[in-house]
Amino acid sequence: MSTFLPEWAADLYLELPQGDHPHPVQDRVRSALKSAIRSGRLAGGSKLPPSRELAAELSCSRSAVVNAYAQLVAEGYLETRQGSGTRVARARSVPSVNEAWINGEQLPRISFSAGVCDLSSFPRADWQHAVGYVMATVPLSELYYTEPVGTRRFRAVLAERLARVRGVVTDPRRVHVCAGTVQAVSLLARTFAARGITAVAVENPSWPRLRPPLLSEGLRIIPVRVDENGLVVSDLARHSDAAAVFVTPAHQFPTGVTMSPSRRAELLDWAARTDGLVVEDDYDAEFNLGTAQIGALQMLDPSRVIYLGTTSKILSPALRLGWVVAPPAVSAELDRARPGVDLGISVIEQQAMAHLMSTGKLDRHLRQTRQMYNRRRNLLVSALRACIPDAQIMGARAGLHLIARLPPDVDESRVVAEAAKRSVGVFGLGYYRIGRPRSAPGALVLGYASLNDTSITTGVQLIAESIEAVRGRPA
Repeated sequence: MSTFLPEWAADLYLELPQGDHPHPVQDRVRSALKSAIRSGRLAGGSKLPPSRELAAELSCSRSAVVNAYAQLVAEGYLETRQGSGTRVARARSVPSVNEAWINGEQLPRISFSAGVCDLSSFPRADWQHAVGYVMATVPLSELYYTEPVGTRRFRAVLAERLARVRGVVTDPRRVHVCAGTVQAVSLLARTFAARGITAVAVENPSWPRLRPPLLSEGLRIIPVRVDENGLVVSDLARHSDAAAVFVTPAHQFPTGVTMSPSRRAELLDWAARTDGLVVEDDYDAEFNLGTAQIGALQMLDPSRVIYLGTTSKILSPALRLGWVVAPPAVSAELDRARPGVDLGISVIEQQAMAHLMSTGKLDRHLRQTRQMYNRRRNLLVSALRACIPDAQIMGARAGLHLIARLPPDVDESRVVAEAAKRSVGVFGLGYYRIGRPRSAPGALVLGYASLNDTSITTGVQLIAESIEAVRGRPA
């Protein structure tokens, strides 16, 4: 039986004709149940309420319900089992819920999707304890509507942590809690449009989901090249109408390059000269693997850099918990805009996260996952060198993904298609580009955090087979 069906439909809705009626009540109950089963409102396997409870719900005698159930059992619409109650017979029902839809589309057997953490490592026991602690201690006032920008405790704990681990300069009052990065960008887009900004720059390539929130507020997107040192600021400087730019300086998504110190200084100089804003998405900077730690860009100029962060990589995207650290003027504008967007994020999750942070359990979790990700990164690099020796590996020093640049004679899109035939999910770099230059070399974006050792080595072997298949079959 489907695990998502209720044990019984305690609030089962049945429409019975009222007033004078030529048919007995038991016939009307039987007809209403049969209609619900035939229409799919009652799915096969659904457990019906006990006759006494349904009779009370319908304001009729229990015998009317008992007789209706018995008649529908005889007709094959219901079935009874000792100790299991009365259920809708699967053979006579039209499922009201598509199980395949609930379970989702069939995913590739091996997925190198970038930006996905290892969900199996989620600290369930620590999280459960944190939620229990919050429920035992949270004031009643915080179970009511709270400030849309977030609870004060979470913002204070988060501000302290960001200062400690990323060098972020802030005041808790300028921390805005949101439902992940997409909502953060949506809030900023609304704020920018209200300021009269008409155009913003984004890295090219970049995260595709960044763009719809900007476009929805009527902002024009200006794509700016990325090279081995990060965003090419000289290209940005040619667009005088760009009043803000979105960057991922710690580990550019998706190329994986780290913005160089000289390029950082050049970008901040651009912001000062043009009175522009820089939006820093620090999405996976906690996973700097085996290299010197680089602080947030925001620490170099808190008056012009807006800092974004999220729990999606450090814990799970299912938490839908992110934050914006904004300069004073932008922070005030976000405060004014927020009530028109939503009434805030779950207080329980904010306080549970604050507990994990303040007790050191989050840091412990990250130390463990860093070691695991570092080992998986090294395994992926070794497998690529062994199976695809002519691929160039880039962006492996930080984050949770790397780039494998394909040989010049191999078409990226065809390799992706061949890999899909082998149930290997992988995106080409072209997927993340705004437009595609004819000269752009093919490359694969390979996330490794969610894959075990066997999946990494097998997946690379299958990608190598896909490359050979493309080479063996001319377009």
